[in-house]
Amino acid sequence: MKTLAHDFLDIERECGFEISQKAYDTLDSVLEKARKKIKLCDNPRKNFENIGIYLNKHFSLNGSKLLHTSMQTKEIDCRGYSALFYAVCEKIGLEDEISCALGPSHVFVVWNDGNVRFNWETTDNCEFTEQDYISSLDIHPDSIANKVYLTELTREQAKSVAYDTCGVIKLEQGDADTSIVCFDKAIELHPKHVRAHCYRGNAKRKKGDYSGSVDDLDKSIELDPNYHRPYHYRGRVRIEQKRFAEAVNDLTKSFELDPKDYRAYYYLAEAKIEIGDHKGAKQDLAMYEKFRK
Repeated sequence: MKTLAHDFLDIERECGFEISQKAYDTLDSVLEKARKKIKLCDNPRKNFENIGIYLNKHFSLNGSKLLHTSMQTKEIDCRGYSALFYAVCEKIGLEDEISCALGPSHVFVVWNDGNVRFNWETTDNCEFTEQDYISSLDIHPDSIANKVYLTELTREQAKSVAYDTCGVIKLEQGDADTSIVCFDKAIELHPKHVRAHCYRGNAKRKKGDYSGSVDDLDKSIELDPNYHRPYHYRGRVRIEQKRFAEAVNDLTKSFELDPKDYRAYYYLAEAKIEIGDHKGAKQDLAMYEKFRK
């Protein structure tokens, strides 16, 4: 049986990662054991809890991972975990009840059988209300109203998560061309994929396509006004375009949204030097040195 997790492995291979047969074999083994061990009952929350208990015995949460890597290391992030959770549901006959859903840089699953609907936070193996996600992930009201977050994805749309992850890692590896192809496919599947627009914008910046970069970064901000990263990347585009006052505005907004974005201080100092604000630049460099340690 080909599950969503198998599709994730196929996508990773399609995006240029070397996937061994052992990764598929390990996945098959995990799913077959789940089929044998997990006993369904009339309580949907208990069913999801039992799936989580089973997966927690095999995997630990740790950082951003490709699924094929997780099959080897047994370390997994929310994206791979949700794909595995979905795959177990497919294996044990709950494929009609489960969906994936997105939060800001986050993935979780949803039970919806037409009568009962609830969100399930796979990383904590418990139910989360919409307000729990809104509060913990600082979700902007417009992102809820426009169904950017906390909305059930179709199975096909859920594949956008795998393409996005591949794109981010390819970009980290310095392969901007392949990353853009991955992000293109993520956005084709799910046009409201905030992170894919953001990172595609950064990939285009790296290639010198400033107009295309700003278009993507603007779209990411439109979809999620609370996401700091597109402001950061757009600020860096403005520096490269020598539009330094605009860069100051964007980079200031970035660290206002995420004070941990210490790199924004470095580029903010660069922009302030160019507009003659040497005192402000000195203060920003001091903040950069303080927070990067």
